[in-house]
Amino acid sequence: MYGWRVRVGLVMPANNNVMEPELYRVAPEGVSFHGSRMLLGSSLMAPETLHAMARNAERALRELVETNVDVAVYACVSTSVVKGRSWDQDFCEQLQAVAPSVKLQSAATAIVEALRHLGAQRVALATPYPPSVAELVPAYFESWGLTVADQANLATGDVRAVCEHPPIAAYRLARQLDVRQADAVAILATDFRTFEIIQTLEEDLGCPVVSTNQAILWWALRAGGMGGGVPGLGRLLRQI
Repeated sequence: MYGWRVRVGLVMPANNNVMEPELYRVAPEGVSFHGSRMLLGSSLMAPETLHAMARNAERALRELVETNVDVAVYACVSTSVVKGRSWDQDFCEQLQAVAPSVKLQSAATAIVEALRHLGAQRVALATPYPPSVAELVPAYFESWGLTVADQANLATGDVRAVCEHPPIAAYRLARQLDVRQADAVAILATDFRTFEIIQTLEEDLGCPVVSTNQAILWWALRAGGMGGGVPGLGRLLRQI
């Protein structure tokens, strides 16, 4: 039986084609991932798109409940950034009411929790978003009491194109950051490949690196009651 230790549900945008392959490639024995998708509208910034995604998230989570997942993640950082921390927390409470037996968190909050777990107070951000989304990112992290030491953005005209960037793009983007005043680096977006370069980045930058999918994995394994670690994925997952 797959998922005999932990079954992880992923409520993800329909365009995402990175998160599941990344997670499955490093999944510990007995851990399974199950995705349920939300359709995007013509523009992430459009209010009707955000409302539609919210409705689709409830439907997607109900489907995951039928899969008998133990934990679930609302895996779209962009909506949390655009709508803000208060919306993020309220929305997770709304989703939790749909699945009271499932431990649930948003990807954006999982990143914050991971940074705090590492003791980070000042963070340098690497983002692959359209400028209209990227400019909202610092305010989201600052609303959690974190200081943004620097930000580098790989401007991508359409969020659907983020998946086309290779891992080396994430590496080069993070290397643009001034990390002298940062306790950690955070690389955002669930559709941005990072697993291949996290360990190398930590060695080259001299500080912890947290990527979105890495933080999702860390949070899900902890929430599922797992110990141990996942080798090769940086300081965060060295010991869960």
